[in-house]
This record gives sequence, structure tokens and C-alpha cells, in this order.
Amino acid sequence: YEPRAAVDHVGAAATSQLFGSDPSPDWQRATFGFIVRRWGLGHSWAVALLNFVGAVLRWAALTPGSISNPGRYAERRRNYARWARVQLRGLRGRRTLESACSSPRAADPPGRQRRRAAPSGGTSRP
Repeated sequence: YEPRAAVDHVGAAATSQLFGSDPSPDWQRATFGFIVRRWGLGHSWAVALLNFVGAVLRWAALTPGSISNPGRYAERRRNYARWARVQLRGLRGRRTLESACSSPRAADPPGRQRRRAAPSGGTSRP
């Protein structure tokens, strides 16, 4: 340990290698998968719909500012439109949402395998 050492870290380096530059669709899909497994499809759709409506309202509220001052509001408006599209994915069927975590993009990176849980009462071996 060297207290004077200074190291620059790249934020989200591992996740960007696995999910690309924008992991939001993947983690949001996994979130909806969790919600549907834990609380049911109706709850998952309610959350997705509420988030979708909120993003659309924010997008619409920025429309006048984006027209008059595009440099200031255009990027935020594009982000709200993207976020609305991401939320629409939460309005899919139960089977699609439940399988969100088993999609190829959410799988382990090449060369890594998950350790399987040991049978009840046993020990696990690598």
C-alpha cells in the first residue's frame, strides 16, 4: 500500500466491454425481469408504463426549448426519447421478461464459466 500513489481508473471498464457503451437497455431489461419474477407481470408493466410516461413528458417539456436553443436542450431531449424506448421493452410478455437474465448479452464473457451450486449438504469443487 502506497498512500501517495495516484491511479487513474476507467469507469465501468468491465461493463462496457461486456455490454457496449450503453448498458442501460441491458440492466433495465434485467430489472424488469427481476420485478416480474418477484412481484408479477402487472407490477412490472406498471413500473414500465410510469417510467415511459415520465420520459415522454420530460421529452415533450423540452421540445420548445430544443427548438429555440438546440445546443442547450437537444441532447437531454434525445436522452429522454432513448429512455422512453428502453422503458417500452418492459411492456413485453412474462416469458420475455423472465428470460432477460439468460440472454446471450447477459451471459458470462468467453472463457469464463459459472460455478454451479453444490448439491444440498455437499461442497462445491471448481
